[in-house]
Amino acid sequence: MHFPKLRNPKGFTLVELIIVIMIIGILSATILPKIMGAPARARDTGRIKDLDSLAIALNQYYDDNKQFPTAADECLAPASVTGAKLVSGGYLLASNFPMDPTATAGVGACSGSYMYSSLLKNGIPDNAFLLGTDVESDGEANANAACAVKATYGTVELVDACIVATAIGTAENAVFLKLGGL
Repeated sequence: MHFPKLRNPKGFTLVELIIVIMIIGILSATILPKIMGAPARARDTGRIKDLDSLAIALNQYYDDNKQFPTAADECLAPASVTGAKLVSGGYLLASNFPMDPTATAGVGACSGSYMYSSLLKNGIPDNAFLLGTDVESDGEANANAACAVKATYGTVELVDACIVATAIGTAENAVFLKLGGL
């Protein structure tokens, strides 16, 4: 008596399919979270590079004027007081003025732009500055939204419950601060 073969040599067994599905599941569970956070980290890197560009323009302004533009928590834009000084002085182009990549983030009321504040250093007004932006990932933050800045004894220090990014726990209040003129 002759029995037909139950196994087709051209197909896969159920066990082989389950193993492949499990391997794909494990790989996607480990790789997908890293890939999904990449756009936010890229925008944060862009924000930090924008602050670097603004800091260079502010330092060039300082070299020409012997002080930084006077401002207290100003939202930087080409039409803002400080922004207009940087554009009219040729330190930045209005068409390439650094703006937040999402145009919705920003420190405090500075939605879509960066925050600028001139600081007191060694008793001299407008002798240092602070630039700030919100960030989407904790890894790029160096402070939280509760930070305040105080100039004392010739140095600028972060005070008032300023928490380092690793202690924030959420990017909701995470900010990146850049101090200049020190």
